[in-house]
Amino acid sequence: MSATDIEISYDNVADVLYVFNKRYNKEITVDISVNADILVRLDESKENVVGLTIESFSRVFPEYKGFSDFHLMEKFETVLGFLNKSHIVHA
Repeated sequence: MSATDIEISYDNVADVLYVFNKRYNKEITVDISVNADILVRLDESKENVVGLTIESFSRVFPEYKGFSDFHLMEKFETVLGFLNKSHIVHA
């Protein structure tokens, strides 16, 4: 997976960050709540992490408050690593 496979968008009104691997269909995912603020999206086989939703983003990651989507992509190398290590979500 490369950075071009990842879509990051931030809704500043709702304060929600969306991270998604564009190689997968957004409509066919299984959602797992990690905690009150973080939702992990798996593909339908539950084999691959294909996205994250982070609510209350500016509270969870205050150091990134006010960043543009472009700058978030640059800063979120850890998200890319997380998506590449999808086995950590399997129970």
